[in-house]
Amino acid sequence: MRAPRLQTVVVIRRRDSRTADHDRLRLLAAELADSSPDAVRLGQRCGHCGHDGHGPLTVSGTTVAVRVSLARSGEVVVLAATTGPVLGIDAEWVGRVAAAPLDAWSATERRFLGRTGGTTTPAPRAAGASGAGQMKVVRSDAETTATANRWGGAAAALWTAKEAVLKADGRGLRVDVRQVSVRYRGPTGRVRWAGRPRWARSLRIRRVELDVRERDEGALDGGPRDDGALDGGPLDDGALVIAIATAGRSDVLLRDERA
Repeated sequence: MRAPRLQTVVVIRRRDSRTADHDRLRLLAAELADSSPDAVRLGQRCGHCGHDGHGPLTVSGTTVAVRVSLARSGEVVVLAATTGPVLGIDAEWVGRVAAAPLDAWSATERRFLGRTGGTTTPAPRAAGASGAGQMKVVRSDAETTATANRWGGAAAALWTAKEAVLKADGRGLRVDVRQVSVRYRGPTGRVRWAGRPRWARSLRIRRVELDVRERDEGALDGGPRDDGALDGGPLDDGALVIAIATAGRSDVLLRDERA
């Protein structure tokens, strides 16, 4: 008999206080597990320093195991909960990633970004640091806008996937992001990670892109603009790119609660 499909819910909201965002995530976990909200608790402890208040979020008090993740970007917060074994989520605006001096790409990713219009430039580093350079697009005139947006959308898709994977791992950016190489095919992606943990072998990346002027609810694969950034369609600076890292076969439901 086939195992039941896992369930993942992703909620996009206007950013609130840290307490309010965590409480909404707690309620989302209770809903997914069909548990009493009063019994569900959200915890947060750093596995590196042992202190509370930062690090991976955990859930207790649900009738079935639920994992959660949260990402903030500008005025938006993205919440996620799953019945699967791992979960990580990240969200970024295309314009913010395009403007950032990131030195985060594997050799394969640099070649791909170069095909979208990016150029590799020397990146200043601390002594002993490694890497082959930052990627950027120089916007010299209006004719470069489409190229810059295409590169920015692709870079945002790769960067959010890396962050989602490392959130699922629990160590976050303490891991060198260049070790995590992402390759997309349409709105789904796979990860190559040297020395990756066993759970990462079944890791799957799901991506969705939203224009801030659009609202939608439904299955993630049917969400708005879900395959433009890596398949030739440029995204403008106002697009929000979300990456969800899960393991196994999972149905993903997207809710937009920004109204």
